[in-house]
Amino acid sequence: MLAIIRFTDKEALHTTTVGQKFATLAQARREGFPVPTAVAIPTEIHHYFKTRRTWPQGAFEPITAAAQELGLFETGLSVRSSATLEDLADRSFAGQYCSFLQVKKINTLRTNIEKCWQSIDRQAVQSYLTDRPTDGEQPAMGVILQTMVAAKASGVAFGRDPMNPGSPDVIVEAIAGLAEDLVSGAVSPYRAAIDPQGRVQIKAKPNPPRPAKQNGLLADDQWRAIASLVRRLEACYDGTPLDIEWAIDSDNKLWLLQARRITTLDTQPRIPQGIWTRKIADDLWGDRLTPFMQHALIKNAPHYDMSRMCMQLGMVTGMPNLTVINGYLYVNSLNLRHLLTFVPPALRTTEYRDLLPPQIDFDRIPTPSLSKLIRLAGRALLLAMREPNAIPVICLRRYAGFRRRMARRLDTLGRETATDARQAFDKVQKALRLMAETQNYNQFPYYYATQTTWLARWLVVDLQQQPHSRFLALLSCQGRNVTITIERKVRALAALIRRNPQLKAQFENQSAEELARDIPAAIRPQMTRFLAQYGCRSRHRTLYLKRWAEAPEEVLRMLQSLALGGNRPSLNVSGEPDATDTPGPKRNLPGLLACLAQKPVLILTRRFLDLREEARFLLDKALYQIRRWLLRTGDYSGLGDHILFLTTPEIEQLLDGQLGLEDARRRTDARYRQYQAGSEPAPFYVDGQPYCEIEKDPHTLRGIGTSPGHISGRARIVKDPFVDSIEDGDILIAQHTDPGWTPILSRISGMVIEEGGLLNHCSIVARELGVPAVVGIPAATRRIPDGTRITIDGGLGYVRLS
Repeated sequence: MLAIIRFTDKEALHTTTVGQKFATLAQARREGFPVPTAVAIPTEIHHYFKTRRTWPQGAFEPITAAAQELGLFETGLSVRSSATLEDLADRSFAGQYCSFLQVKKINTLRTNIEKCWQSIDRQAVQSYLTDRPTDGEQPAMGVILQTMVAAKASGVAFGRDPMNPGSPDVIVEAIAGLAEDLVSGAVSPYRAAIDPQGRVQIKAKPNPPRPAKQNGLLADDQWRAIASLVRRLEACYDGTPLDIEWAIDSDNKLWLLQARRITTLDTQPRIPQGIWTRKIADDLWGDRLTPFMQHALIKNAPHYDMSRMCMQLGMVTGMPNLTVINGYLYVNSLNLRHLLTFVPPALRTTEYRDLLPPQIDFDRIPTPSLSKLIRLAGRALLLAMREPNAIPVICLRRYAGFRRRMARRLDTLGRETATDARQAFDKVQKALRLMAETQNYNQFPYYYATQTTWLARWLVVDLQQQPHSRFLALLSCQGRNVTITIERKVRALAALIRRNPQLKAQFENQSAEELARDIPAAIRPQMTRFLAQYGCRSRHRTLYLKRWAEAPEEVLRMLQSLALGGNRPSLNVSGEPDATDTPGPKRNLPGLLACLAQKPVLILTRRFLDLREEARFLLDKALYQIRRWLLRTGDYSGLGDHILFLTTPEIEQLLDGQLGLEDARRRTDARYRQYQAGSEPAPFYVDGQPYCEIEKDPHTLRGIGTSPGHISGRARIVKDPFVDSIEDGDILIAQHTDPGWTPILSRISGMVIEEGGLLNHCSIVARELGVPAVVGIPAATRRIPDGTRITIDGGLGYVRLS
């Protein structure tokens, strides 16, 4: 039985023999990195000690001899754990095992080795194993004896910024002396970011600074040397992001003390540099994205982000229009700023200003020259000839035919069969192509719905100086779209239940799940037709949630709420709003011209808003097919519904055998935990950092008024509208809503939503139903206490806390 293993021994790279930490150091030493001399006590010695409660005979003598060679009595040793389950790709076990520094006595050496072994049975380690299952594998412990470095400075370094993995900078933290206090969190370090060009930026200093130097504890070339060490080491590990512990001795020599993979990157947001806004993006996709949909949406971005149209108009920026940050879709604010250089200042409405954070000075955006506008007009004419859908009237006429053709293709895909994972995934790929085609066609209805709404507001509010509530009332008239149709059909079913005493009793006495197992005969035909037509919807768009066709109990729960809890009378949305108490338009020339243009613009706006809802529904049908075939792929492959947390290339690797099933499970488990933990999207990200505007009055929250009306009531924070308790007259508070929430909105008296604008789904439906709404209030679900009485004004866009 070997008692010690050196860096040069063949066993030094066997993790089952020496543990992960020593094997990593041995590999680094062999690659020429400056690792202090060390030996390992193999795991076999630990196993012997654990089973017999004593050392193997004759094992401690060679360990003592090796320790003396390493400087036990002179510089002292570090005694570190090196477990087989430590410093793994997905589990670090950081701080779970024991390590000791400056060991200088033989008795202390023996005691500390045994403490390292015994730390494997600590309660903290067992809890860590419970929280992060290892498929029954139990850790074994190797122990490292290493020469102590007489450090005048030491610390840690990260090959990727743990809080901003998209940044190319290396992050280095340093303190004077040994790094033990830094790792344990006892002291605050100097922190520096070193970019690929070697530029050093000090990000933080201890207070007071120790010592007082311009760039902190280290000279610039020392910061750069540490960053170079990390980057060279990562290159030896195929670019795997690493963090290290390092030390600089009294001779200014840099030493590598420890290296391990950064385990949190897969679950941390990858935040690109630049300025990004959630505005507009929250309407394109309000839900948090699973990894599968993140990859699909970014890959499909050229089909729906208007970039090809901008290219033909000569408005290209060369930067991506979209990115995903912490699971949420964001739009590039710098690209929006560039597009505004083509818009005359007189047409830059409030909506444009709201898209940009204060870091972009809206008033200093250059004014387009006359020649620039002439060139733009010429290119617009060429675009209309190449792409007829760029002409609003043609877009309106052609979309109905496209919608029918695409719906038939999606229905055909839904009737196809698959007998194995590969065939099922082929259907997923086909559904993704149909979604891309749908998004490509949908980009024009979305664009024109946005632009005509902003134009209508400019005509009514800015030029005629009418109240914002008047504009919202005008916008709510004559809505005819699939979302309103669904709302009316659900309310008609609820009315049928209320009129039938026997049926009403069933809904009172049975849960939605019980009703779903045997849908009452009195409404079974209507339910069957409803699910066949609209079963692709759910309360949120995320692929992780079941659709109504898969979970009819959600529809039945809606019916219970409406039939047993009350029902707001349907509104007559076909007429014009009442102009009583509304001041007339401003009687100057711009006001009179705006008054003449108002009616045709509003008609066009309403048509495009309706068309946009139809486009969303078609996309829902495509997403339903993607979900169905993905789940079938997961069933055949053995990964189940966690396949939603792999990307398309990763699923290809899984099916080709390049990614093992157990590795895939560990990867998806980590992503699933992060997804379930939830997060709030910041309105803006500026160079990797979230930015939120601070409210001056904590009792008054300001957002965007999207449906007029003034109402007071009880605030009810809602995540699932069909599970959370909602009573008639409550004011709904939510992060975001989806078309699937529509039928329940008839019970509430108002709504406050964290995200969105004039054009998002809840705003449109709220106007149709006459429900006051305020959107765009960040963290509303945290800032408004559940159950408190609040007052909202959907015209002025404020929420007042009582």
